[in-house]
Amino acid sequence: MTAHPALLIKTMRAMIPAGIELLKTRHHGDLHLGQILLVANDFVFIDFEGEPARPLSERIARHCPLRDVAGVVRSFSYAAETARRKVRQERPEALAAMTVYTREWEKLSRARFLRGYLEATAGCPSVPVNREHFDSILALLCLEKALYEFSYELNNRPDWLEIPVCGLIECFDHR
Repeated sequence: MTAHPALLIKTMRAMIPAGIELLKTRHHGDLHLGQILLVANDFVFIDFEGEPARPLSERIARHCPLRDVAGVVRSFSYAAETARRKVRQERPEALAAMTVYTREWEKLSRARFLRGYLEATAGCPSVPVNREHFDSILALLCLEKALYEFSYELNNRPDWLEIPVCGLIECFDHR
């Protein structure tokens, strides 16, 4: 990965598939695992105000719903890191094994979530039909989310910065 800003911007622009047209729609705007509740054997989404740091006009605007998908995908990293932190505090000798399990859980959770999402949204004009286009747009939106997380953690929980930093590295390593 290079740190030169012009090359990073070029990389991000290349993530947008040429000529793609998708229908914008209303979206949650700050969707993550903490905004999804399991109630009576069903899922309920809460807190539709969007990301608090964004202006209201941007939060209520229509957008690509994959922005919410990116939020859920990124939140698997937070869930895994929360488990690792708990083990690091309570049973540091088990951290290495826990790290293996949480990384595998994170990978499988992402894959299963995306498979279910794609099955549920098949034919939706807001979701790319082409899997390469889907993956490319999702990668760009995960990058956007990781940048937002970096700013949030820097201002609110600097000891959590490693999560968005790892996310940013992952975003550019997969390009």
